[in-house]
Amino acid sequence: MMPLRQTLIAAAMSFATLLAPTAHAQDEESDTAGDSAEEDEASEDEASEDAAATDGRDDTEESESESERAEKEPPPRDAPAPTPARGWARLWLGFAGTLDFVPMPSGTDLCKLSRTGAQLNNLGVYCTNPDGSDFPSRAGPAQNDALVSGAAGRLDGGFTDGNLRVLFSADYAPLPSLLLGIRAGYAFNGYPGSAVDNGFPWIDEHLHAELRVTYLFGNEPMTRVGFAPMVFLAGGASEFAAHVTRFVTLTGRGDQPVNIWVVAGPWFLAAGAGVRYQFSPRVAFNAALRLNTVFGGPSVLLTTGPDLGIAYGF
Repeated sequence: MMPLRQTLIAAAMSFATLLAPTAHAQDEESDTAGDSAEEDEASEDEASEDAAATDGRDDTEESESESERAEKEPPPRDAPAPTPARGWARLWLGFAGTLDFVPMPSGTDLCKLSRTGAQLNNLGVYCTNPDGSDFPSRAGPAQNDALVSGAAGRLDGGFTDGNLRVLFSADYAPLPSLLLGIRAGYAFNGYPGSAVDNGFPWIDEHLHAELRVTYLFGNEPMTRVGFAPMVFLAGGASEFAAHVTRFVTLTGRGDQPVNIWVVAGPWFLAAGAGVRYQFSPRVAFNAALRLNTVFGGPSVLLTTGPDLGIAYGF
């Protein structure tokens, strides 16, 4: 019995001895596999971080390159150019001209004077000889007394041409549809006598001066070429006069020509309407019909006529 038991114990010990190296090897392989997995995971994380950093640098470099190319490359030829802000000339200097058409009153004996040498009519009518001297003479009553009643100056009404004005114009445009300006110049065909004192006797009776406000209709009309309807208001001082030639009869001397004048002023208000044509942003022409209300004399006078001008803008 003993030899068999010893034999079994020896066999068991031999088998255990054989199994021990194998288990140890499996444990080492498990440890090695775990370490390898951890190393693989760390390597994958590092690779992901490197890839993300590389992608970020690539994206930044690519966007920078695109920006640089966009700055360097010219825009396409067919791309619309940016629309510049529209401007207009602010200061306009030029020349203007007006011609008055004056309504003449109707009446008889308009040249006749009172015993004191004053006008008998209250129409603002005065008479002169063809050379411009006063008629009848204020030096004495003889010529006035010689006038035949009913033939001492007769008017039947109607219109006649009056003053021709040549003016310098200056306007400022705070808006592309508004002009604020002045007109100054000389009024031709004025009354030559000395019986009435109108105009600017302290400077020159033929001086014309006015202030004016002009409004242009349309969408910013001063920024473009073309027509623009316009209206204006004005006020100032000037002489307004017109005359017609008629014959008077003097006792013992027969008929002789005289000029019968309507004289008014010096103050006036004016309004007008017309059109302004802008040839370019700096050259413009205007034409309007003007109505003047003249006061300051014995009666109010209404005149009308064309108002023309050309101006250059700065």
